[in-house]
Amino acid sequence: YDGQKIKYDHNAILSDQAALRVSGQWTDDGGERVGEYEKGYSISPAFTYIPFESGKVKFTFDMEYYEAKRNRSEFQWIWPDEWFQTYDNPTLPYLQAAGLLDATATDADVTVALQDDYRARIFNSNVGYGRFVTDHRIVLGDSTWGGYRPSSGVMPRGAWYLDQNGAEVYQDDFNFASGGTYNQNQIRTLTYDLEVNPTDYLSLRYVYTNDRNHFDAIEGRRYVNADRHTFNTVQAGDTTQYDRETENHQLDAIFDLDVFGINGKVMVGGVITDTFQHYGGNVTGSTPLYFLVPGYNDPTYAANNPDRITLPGNFGNSATHPTQVLRGRDGRILTPEEIYTQFDPGHDAGGGIFGFAGKAINPDLSKVYLIERNPYDGYKGTQDAWYINTQFSFLEDDRLSLIAGYRKEQSKSKGQWLIANWPWFGAPPDAYQDQTAYPPSAWNYSPSYTAGLFGTDEGDSYNVGLSYAINDEISVYVTHSKTFKFNAGNYGGVLADKERLERMIQEALDFGYQGPSVPNAPGSYNYNGTIITSVQQGYDDIVARGALDDLQNEEGLNYEIGLKTSLNDNQLVSTLSIFRGERSDERLDDGAAQLADWYNGDRSGHELFPVGSEFNNRRNFRWRTTGRLNRIEGFEFETIWSPTPNFQALVNGSWLWEAATLEDPTRTKDTPAGDLLFNNRIENVPEFRFNFFANYTFTEGVLEGFTAGLGMRHSSKAVMNRNFAYMNADGSEGFYTGDYTVFDANISYPWEIIGLNITTQFQVSNLTDEKYHEGSYVLSPARNWTLSNTLSF
Repeated sequence: YDGQKIKYDHNAILSDQAALRVSGQWTDDGGERVGEYEKGYSISPAFTYIPFESGKVKFTFDMEYYEAKRNRSEFQWIWPDEWFQTYDNPTLPYLQAAGLLDATATDADVTVALQDDYRARIFNSNVGYGRFVTDHRIVLGDSTWGGYRPSSGVMPRGAWYLDQNGAEVYQDDFNFASGGTYNQNQIRTLTYDLEVNPTDYLSLRYVYTNDRNHFDAIEGRRYVNADRHTFNTVQAGDTTQYDRETENHQLDAIFDLDVFGINGKVMVGGVITDTFQHYGGNVTGSTPLYFLVPGYNDPTYAANNPDRITLPGNFGNSATHPTQVLRGRDGRILTPEEIYTQFDPGHDAGGGIFGFAGKAINPDLSKVYLIERNPYDGYKGTQDAWYINTQFSFLEDDRLSLIAGYRKEQSKSKGQWLIANWPWFGAPPDAYQDQTAYPPSAWNYSPSYTAGLFGTDEGDSYNVGLSYAINDEISVYVTHSKTFKFNAGNYGGVLADKERLERMIQEALDFGYQGPSVPNAPGSYNYNGTIITSVQQGYDDIVARGALDDLQNEEGLNYEIGLKTSLNDNQLVSTLSIFRGERSDERLDDGAAQLADWYNGDRSGHELFPVGSEFNNRRNFRWRTTGRLNRIEGFEFETIWSPTPNFQALVNGSWLWEAATLEDPTRTKDTPAGDLLFNNRIENVPEFRFNFFANYTFTEGVLEGFTAGLGMRHSSKAVMNRNFAYMNADGSEGFYTGDYTVFDANISYPWEIIGLNITTQFQVSNLTDEKYHEGSYVLSPARNWTLSNTLSF
C-alpha cells in the first residue's frame, strides 16, 4: 500500500523573553487491504513568555487541533474448513446433534429436505456458526473444541470465496470492513501553564487544560456465510457518536529542602477534573433502515412488508420505478436485507448484481445506518485527587536516596443530563425528584435509573523506593507500589432501574414460564428453579443475588529489586531487575453466569418473555465478577552500548517465568474451564522477549554522514485468549500469538542542495516479510517501506 505524510516544525525566538513554536502534519495513507485509508491533519502552536528579567515567572500556552478519519479492517479469516464442509454435506451425526433426527436414525433417514433444514440452521455467520460449533463438539465428543484454530498457527491473510462458476478465489487484500464504515476523531486541546519561583526553596506551578473531543463511527464487518460465496455486511453493524468536554485544574508546590545534612524535595499538589460526556447513536439502535436500498419498492417486497416506511419522490429507488432491483447469481430478485446480508463478491457484476464494469460493489452501510438520533444522552462527573511525593538523599555524597508518594482520588457522578428530543427538550438531572413537573414518559427518563447516577467512589495508591550507590558506577534499588482503578457498574451488569426491572418481572409473570416442556401458567414463573409469584418477590430475588451491588475497585501490588550500572565513562549503561506484579478484582464478564441466567433467554435455553417483548431473546443480565487474582513475575534487562560517538547499540529482553491466574471464584480447578484458566499463561504475556538495535554513522570518506541501522525483535509463544473458541483446556491445541523474529532496517544520508540541508531516510519494517501475530488474531503488517526527507533551515 502507499501513503503520503508531511510534517512541519518551526521554532522562532521572538525576543529574550518570548518564543513561538508551530508544528503540524498532514497524512493521506492507504492500507494493506482494498479500500483502507487514513486521512487527517494536526496543528500545534505553542507560545512561551517570561515577563521579568529575573526569570521567576514563566507562562506557556499550548494548543492542539487534530482531525482524522480512517477505515481499517482489523479482522481476519477465522473460520475452520469443517463449517463449510458440513454445510456442503450435512451427515447423520450432525442432524442428530441438531435434534432433526433421533439417536435411532440411520443414514437411510437422511433426506434432502432435512439437509436443507440443517443448512438453514448453520448458514449465518453469527448464530448459525455458533450452532455449528455446538453440534461439532457433540459429534466429536469434545466440549472444548474451538472453532478459531488455524492449522499452521498463523491466521491466513485475506479471504476465500467462490466465483460465479463455483471455483475458489483467494483474495489476499480482502477488506473485512463493510463499505461505508469509518471512525473519525476531532480533538481540540488548550493548555495554560504558569510557573512561579518566589524563593530559592519554593516553586509553584498551575496548569489549566481544556479538552473537547468528538468521535463518530459507522461500524460493521463482512462475515462469510457457510455457502462460501455470500457475506453478511451488517453483522456487528452500528453507529456511535461521542462528545466529551473536560476541564482540568492542577496546582503543585515544590519545596527544596537542605536540613540536618539531608537534601530533598517535597511536592504537594492536587487535581480537579470535570468531565461532561454526551452519547448519541443511530435512529434505530443496531437495526438497519433499508428504504434507500434497491428493491425496497418492489411489489413483492412491499406486499410482504406493509408496515415499511413510505416516502414520496425519488430517493434513488423511485416508487414510480419498482423494477429498480438487484438480482443474485441465480437470477432471483434480492430483498434489500439480502443485498446486505448476502453480499456476493464472486458474482461478476458484468452480468450480475452488485456493480458495473465487472467490479463488485461492497454495499455501503451509510445508506442503512443513520448516526444522529433524537435522545442525546449525557453524563457529568468530577474526579479530584491530592498527592504528596518526596525524594530525600542521605549519607556521604548522597549515596542513599529515598522516594515515597501517596495519592488519594475521589470520583463523583452527577446524574444523567439527557436531552430527550435534541436539541429542543431536556429535563434536568434531578427531574426524578419532581415527576409532576417532569413526567418520565414525556421526558423519556427513568426515575430509578437517574436517581442511581448520583454517587461517590474513592481509592488510594502509594509508592516507596530506596536506591543505594555502591560507587560512582553501580547502584542498587528496591521499590514497592500499590495501584488502583475505578470499576464502574454493578455485578449484574444491568441498569439499576427499579421501574424497568419491575416491568420486566411483570411481563414474566404474565407469560408464566414454568420450565422445559411444562405448560405456561400466568401469574407465576420459574426463574432458575425459584418460583416467582409477585413483582416484589422477583425484585427482592434480584437484589439478594447481588445483581445491583456496586463493583469493587481493581487494585494492584508491585515489587521490584534491581541493579543499575554506568561503566567505562557512560559507554555501557545497563539496568537489571527482578519484579512481581499482582492485579486483583479486575472487572470481567462472567460468561458462565450469563449463560445460566434464565432471564437471558435463548442464551440459557429458557425464555421467560413473550415474542415481541423488549426483554425477549436478549441478554438482560451481563453478570460480572471481580474476584480474579493475576500475577506476573520475571526478570528484565536493558543495555545501551556506545563505544564510540558514531555507534550505538541497544539490547533488552525479559524472562517472565510466571504469568498466571491464582484465584477466580467463577472457575473450579480440575475442571475443563478451570484447567483452561489456571493451567495456561495470562493472555499476551510471552515467556521470553529479546530486542536488539544498532546504529552506525560513517564519519569520514565518501560515506561521511551515512547512517545504517539494523534491528531485531523476538517473542516466544503467547496465549491470545483463554477461551474454548481458541484453545483447549490443556493448551496442547489452540491459537497463539508471538513466536516470531522480525527484522527492521534503515539507512539515512544528509546532503545539501542550493543551500538547503536535507536528510533522506529509507526504512524497511519486517524485512523478511514474516507472517506473525502480535497480541491479536489479525496479522501484523507485512513488509513495508517508508521514504522520508527532512529539510532543515
